[in-house]
Amino acid sequence: MSKVVRFEVPKEVKDKKFEQEYLTTAQQVLKEQTVLRLFEQEKVSNGYAAKMLGLTRYQFIDLLAKHRVPLFNYAQEELQREFQAAAELSRNLKAGGRKKP
Repeated sequence: MSKVVRFEVPKEVKDKKFEQEYLTTAQQVLKEQTVLRLFEQEKVSNGYAAKMLGLTRYQFIDLLAKHRVPLFNYAQEELQREFQAAAELSRNLKAGGRKKP
């Protein structure tokens, strides 16, 4: 489904070539920002967001970094549990084995 968005070009823009560039840039920025917000709100996956923008996943991850949007959205408690699990795994590996459950 396609929708039309209307952009008004500033009156100061008199050059038709510049007007087209302005509109193309505005369209691209709006599309990128919309997809970034959808990803940030966890409404689309990184793969689907990349596809929406015509990018590879790697290119989308670069775009996330450029706009300072985190790839992973951990709550503080989740992140702390992940760090604790990694630290425990590291200790077990250094000790030469796995801890039995």
